[in-house]
Amino acid sequence: MSKKKFGSKKKTTEIAPVTEQEIAAKTDEFVIKKNDFVLVELTGRIKNSGKLIDITDEELARKEGVYDEKDIYQPRLVIVGKGWVIKGVDKILEELVVGISKTIEIPPEDAFGLKDAKNIKTYSIREIQKHVKKPQPGATVVLEGKRGFIRAITQGRVRVDFNHPLAGETIIYDVKVKKKVIDENEKIFELIKRRIPKIELNKLNIAKEDNYIAIYLPKEVYFDKNLPIAKIGIASEVQEYITGVGGVKFIEIFEKELFKPTPNPSIPENHSQKE
Repeated sequence: MSKKKFGSKKKTTEIAPVTEQEIAAKTDEFVIKKNDFVLVELTGRIKNSGKLIDITDEELARKEGVYDEKDIYQPRLVIVGKGWVIKGVDKILEELVVGISKTIEIPPEDAFGLKDAKNIKTYSIREIQKHVKKPQPGATVVLEGKRGFIRAITQGRVRVDFNHPLAGETIIYDVKVKKKVIDENEKIFELIKRRIPKIELNKLNIAKEDNYIAIYLPKEVYFDKNLPIAKIGIASEVQEYITGVGGVKFIEIFEKELFKPTPNPSIPENHSQKE
């Protein structure tokens, strides 16, 4: 039987000490504070019915049978404390850390508000028909600069509710902060993506010119009918939320290739479409 030797020295690997600055920097990546840019996964339901009212997860949307191909399913950009989500969710974000999920119950006053009888008004059917061709319960109508929905129609009188459709409801939210955005260019990209959801990072170029931000837009978005309004929103938010920005430039380069007709793969190259 071979004898084992005891008392022999083991090789050890020295671990470099972590500085306070490194700890603080690492902590800052996970701790959430007011005015932080965060990407949040959200699932919201009405407590009483369980009806899904808000979702950022495509797989869950498909599973729940509420998937809509027109929607974009991805973590939502929120600047903490700016009211970009309902009050109850905004409040809880400062209590979370990146990567941790939490389920919260939000009372009506911190969700979509309490029902207020003063916000339910009655109009003549003729007045409503000036704004809605075929008035019927549930239809949306804009009156006196306010958006409401028709609750009931009785004997030529129409009751319009200007409360939020979810007013008075308690909401259950699953909340998870996926990421805290720290890099300035990434913040700008997320602000752009908020307005133009389908834009791709690798096709977008952002440059700083003095105190201006120059945004070189990819050709894929040039003909988006919502682009003019999106640019106004982007310019406003970049100047408001990114320090030291005095203005925003949008650069769109219309090259010859942009106007070339798209080839039809069903027609051979040596044949014209007329033949």
